[in-house]
Amino acid sequence: MHRIEVRVRFGETDPYGVVYFASHLEYAKTALDEYLRTLGLSPAQFYRDASGGWPIGEVTIRYEKPARYDDLLGVRIWVNELSRSAVRFGFEIERAADGVRLARGAITNVAIGPDWRPRPIPPDLAALFERERARAASTPDDQPEKTEETRP
Repeated sequence: MHRIEVRVRFGETDPYGVVYFASHLEYAKTALDEYLRTLGLSPAQFYRDASGGWPIGEVTIRYEKPARYDDLLGVRIWVNELSRSAVRFGFEIERAADGVRLARGAITNVAIGPDWRPRPIPPDLAALFERERARAASTPDDQPEKTEETRP
């Protein structure tokens, strides 16, 4: 599991000062890139190298509460699930000031060969991702989910 903080910039919001829906995906992708670095993987080589790569095959997101201009957000990401040729990273975005969850979702990366067809996850990466999945599954959530309402 990995956590980063990001501050909402003006250009990431709509005319009402609420974070634009696609900006949440940028935050999650930034967290994923930083998580890969902590695992000793270069995002540039992970996503594309001579043997293929790991393009994003699916993204899901559920928006629960709005984030606003200048909010400090915490973004947590972890290995949620592994299959023969894909890894699914779960993520949650919360307001750092009070821990209220604003959005949650998943990013699925697919291992592909140079022909862009799915291939089995290389054994070393499968072992790394399985260790991270098990670690995330055994890590208790240190804060109960907060459900208070945000400003209108």
